[in-house]
Amino acid sequence: MATNNYAALPVELISFEAVAKASGVNLAWATASEKNSDRFEIQRSATGEAYETLGLVKGQGSTTTAHSYSFVDSRPLAGTSYYRLRQVDTDGTSSFSPVAAVQAEASTKVELYPNPSANQLILPAGVGAVRYRIFNALGQTLLSGKATDNDRLDITSLPKGPFFLELSGATAYRTQRLMRE
Repeated sequence: MATNNYAALPVELISFEAVAKASGVNLAWATASEKNSDRFEIQRSATGEAYETLGLVKGQGSTTTAHSYSFVDSRPLAGTSYYRLRQVDTDGTSSFSPVAAVQAEASTKVELYPNPSANQLILPAGVGAVRYRIFNALGQTLLSGKATDNDRLDITSLPKGPFFLELSGATAYRTQRLMRE
């Protein structure tokens, strides 16, 4: 009589989920047990095909106790993103979790400062390379160009009053109301 000996799975994953929140995409997963688990690599894709590693979370090594993990993608892509875990063992072998898809809304608030302003607006850090357009309530473009993190936009040529600033980048499209004093 032959017996089958199955090697124990290195990590028994109970759950893996991704949830869009105001602070970013919260990723949470849990394991029932781990054997020689070195780390979890959190990976993201805009297409579900090519993934990039966002961060690492250390595994528990070897344990028969359940453990919960979390990671926050604080700069999620606008639209649908696909997340997965690459679990890496101490010997370098790896396996992937099921994929979790999440729909993140593009932020509509750019939060330039100072607002209101008399002569310049400063783009916040983290906005990345963007195209900007300042337009009036009729949709007429008054200023436009390219900018990036912490750039200063000279608005001295604008008449006093309310305007709108539109920023469009690789991952987001945002508009903010602003005021020139």
